[in-house]
Amino acid sequence: PRSCIPLWETRESKVIDKTAIVYGRGNTIWVNRPTNADRLDDGDILVTDLRTSQLCNVDIVQIRDRGPGFLWRGFVGLQDFVPYSKVAHAD
Repeated sequence: PRSCIPLWETRESKVIDKTAIVYGRGNTIWVNRPTNADRLDDGDILVTDLRTSQLCNVDIVQIRDRGPGFLWRGFVGLQDFVPYSKVAHAD
């Protein structure tokens, strides 16, 4: 696990309801199981105010509703990022 990942690895993200945020694409993805994960919903918008060129385990992610007004629904606190590699298919 890593405490930070570079921003270019966070351009794509996916929320797993009430569990985690998955960052990245390609052969390696980074899974973060944040504090307050029970607030995560795959229909929400994640807003992160970054101060550096990395996303780190000390960053806070705001959760906003996709509905009119993008209402604030809470936040999650990021933890360490765990890498997972895709396994090549045997044809």
